[in-house]
Amino acid sequence: MVAAAMGNTGIMTIFDFILIVYGIYSITTARKMRQDHQVPQWLVSQQDLVRIRQPKEFCEQMAPKTMIFGFICAGYGLYELAVEAFLKMQMAKAIGIAVFGVGIVWFLTQLSKAKKKYM
Repeated sequence: MVAAAMGNTGIMTIFDFILIVYGIYSITTARKMRQDHQVPQWLVSQQDLVRIRQPKEFCEQMAPKTMIFGFICAGYGLYELAVEAFLKMQMAKAIGIAVFGVGIVWFLTQLSKAKKKYM
């Protein structure tokens, strides 16, 4: 039973580190988008990438939002690590998941709007 609990904690810790790395990658990509005005392939599908008519405007609109999303991902990863290490409260985890969920929905909504506008 203890081994199973440690296994779940280990998986979540790995997930938290992945989110931190993904957040840092998103922030770096957003800076690059702002400078180079090239849409990253991980942000839109290959089919959509070739259909974007105004990549510079798309990048200008999505770079700050991608950066915010990167901070949300990295912040959530750090928050979950802290909750797991120090607080161990289910309510704190639930609040973190809810805020992270809202951040994901917000980013996907903004991305969808940008795709509609520039495709």
